Amino acid sequence: MNNLVEAIDKEASTLPPEFQREVLDFIGYLHAKSKRKFDPAWLERAWGAAPDFPDRPQQLPLSDIQGL
Repeated sequence: MNNLVEAIDKEASTLPPEFQREVLDFIGYLHAKSKRKFDPAWLERAWGAAPDFPDRPQQLPLSDIQGL
């Protein structure tokens, strides 16, 4: 991991200051993202929050679909 940080620092140091700031912001974003807990049930909760939303229509059987 240290080598990766050194490589990023070396590349970023050659950039103009405004781009260096963007690199640091992106690294901060990645760091914050890694600290967040991911909830695999987020989609079910979001779907349940809108119970009036219609279900997805059923797809026709493949035998009923016309080819191109």
